[in-house]
Amino acid sequence: MGNNFKKHAELLILDFLIHEADENHPASRPTVLKYIKDVYDVNMDRRTFYAGLDALRAQGAEISTYEDNHKGYYLKKRQFTEEEVMLLCMAVHNCDFIPMRLSNRLIHRLTATQSRFFQERYDDSIFQMNPLRGEAKTAVIALEVITQAIREKRNIRFYYRNYNFMERLNLRMGRKILDVNPLYIMYRYGNPYLVGEYSRSQQPCCFPLERIAGISIGDKTFKPRRHHLYPQPCIMDHTSLIPVDQAVGIRACADMEILDQIVESFGRELDMETMDPQHVILHFRTTVEDAVNIGERFIEHMEIMEPQDIRMQIRERVVAAVKKYE
Repeated sequence: MGNNFKKHAELLILDFLIHEADENHPASRPTVLKYIKDVYDVNMDRRTFYAGLDALRAQGAEISTYEDNHKGYYLKKRQFTEEEVMLLCMAVHNCDFIPMRLSNRLIHRLTATQSRFFQERYDDSIFQMNPLRGEAKTAVIALEVITQAIREKRNIRFYYRNYNFMERLNLRMGRKILDVNPLYIMYRYGNPYLVGEYSRSQQPCCFPLERIAGISIGDKTFKPRRHHLYPQPCIMDHTSLIPVDQAVGIRACADMEILDQIVESFGRELDMETMDPQHVILHFRTTVEDAVNIGERFIEHMEIMEPQDIRMQIRERVVAAVKKYE
């Protein structure tokens, strides 16, 4: 930094206070000066040190001093508190559509706002890799294009991928190109959805971003309208929180033609096996009440096979509903 280091003394001091000190680890003046000497090869005297502190305070930095706490120097207020950083790190780590590399980069930048003592305490190895990140890159690319199209009020064109069950669940590119006016992005259960309207019919539509591929911005402009659309609630996000002793094992047979709805409703980790080219066998655990509701909801294309008492409850509800329309 040469002979002009005095002009930047406050920056050197601030760097130390951000990364090398906190409320539980206040630093003495000799410790600060030694750090600046070791890291920046700058010999800072006491007068320059105190002048730097005054300059930081004049710019709004809240610094606790030896006179305040009789221990040392540290920042009393940061851009984020430790609790806020931890919550943000957890949210980023568990967000399905953020790729792992970008997630790690964001977490590193968040923890860098705190002292090294906090960074040493934070260890993301306690988290398991989110298995739903497989389609994350596609979702991020779609998000970038969609947000630009929304700002410019232009249509988008894309393929919509369909779920296919061939030994393992995957996504295959659809053949039809969809033309949509994007209105806004909304999140439900941590998953991003595009809410828009078909360009020709102006009918509202909703798409999970992970199933959008080959997206591009079209040359048409449109006048935005607001549609109150909500993605189908994810049953698995609800039933996964029930106590183990209240859950029952369900075996059901469903038509392949509603595989998209099943995956979006139950989650991609649903245990399933092929029965024949037109049907798939589902295995999941939920409460009796939710199982009956599921049976009613998919009654045209799904049959709850086991347990028998749930089959009877669904039958009773259907019979009662039919009587209302007689």
